[in-house]
Amino acid sequence: MEQSGIASILERLTQLRLTPLPDRASPGEQLVPDVYFSWDMGAGEVSIALDRAPGGLLRLRQTVRGDPGWLTFNIGLGSCGFGPGELLGLLAETGPETAADGHAINIFPFLRSSDSAGYRDTPLRGELSLGPGRGLFPLLHWMREWDPACGETVYHTLVMPLPKRDFVLDLRDLKIF
Repeated sequence: MEQSGIASILERLTQLRLTPLPDRASPGEQLVPDVYFSWDMGAGEVSIALDRAPGGLLRLRQTVRGDPGWLTFNIGLGSCGFGPGELLGLLAETGPETAADGHAINIFPFLRSSDSAGYRDTPLRGELSLGPGRGLFPLLHWMREWDPACGETVYHTLVMPLPKRDFVLDLRDLKIF
């Protein structure tokens, strides 16, 4: 990923840390530019209460009724290109309130690459298994030549599908590199 892409991600996450959060997330409503939640409103009810622990990035309390087709937290990475062998890494730091009935919150992120022809998804190898409780949780993905994200400069979004159940995520920090 080019340096401009990394700088834009750092800027978004810094802005998220400094911007007052709404009390509740609404699907598609941007918390800061290109950072938002999305969910299927036709097949279930989702409520995401937002606040922030002191010094934290984002704390969400999610309740789900029914079975929404999708439920995601999205971060636009901007327009950039990935080459084979390049590393995309995530490092999430969670706080002590992170829990889903005493279990980890398992997230299987993917990159959605968009251009005028449509979009293509690149599943990242591995999962972010967050919590329960405080911890540091890494995910590393080396781009392969057949990954849809490899190639020309296009717009990429990091899509993090959230579990379709009740949980609390106390996200103290998130690094994307």
